Amino acid sequence: KGLRKLIAKFEPKAIKKKKENEELSENSGFRTFLIETGYQAGQHELLAEHLSKVVVKEIQNKSVEFHKTVKDNSKHANKEKEKMETSYFTLKKVKLKYQKTFPYWKDSERNYEIADQDGTISRNEILKMKHQTQAKLKQFEDSKAA
Repeated sequence: KGLRKLIAKFEPKAIKKKKENEELSENSGFRTFLIETGYQAGQHELLAEHLSKVVVKEIQNKSVEFHKTVKDNSKHANKEKEKMETSYFTLKKVKLKYQKTFPYWKDSERNYEIADQDGTISRNEILKMKHQTQAKLKQFEDSKAA
């Protein structure tokens, strides 16, 4: 807009029609230069106006896309955090079960070995203790595998 005002300000006064052919080449060249500059200023204005609309629209679209991506990533992070907390809880639960079954199995194994070496307990009782020890071992192994 500023360039158009400048062109309008410096444009030579209109010459009478009779003397139009007699215009000095200097004035004619300057007039042609101003007309071309006016055309370029108009093209520049149109281009600037168009680009300002297009660039703003693209920035808005990118902003919406970015916010959507951030929101999706935030949801995904929360889901993964919940999964991790659930896994830790399960791990603690299994660890406690493992820690509980280990001493029972050791006690059962020790009692079986003592009874087997002692000889004062009947074979049926020793066999029961052996089965009980094997059951405790199975519980222990299952808690270890979980």
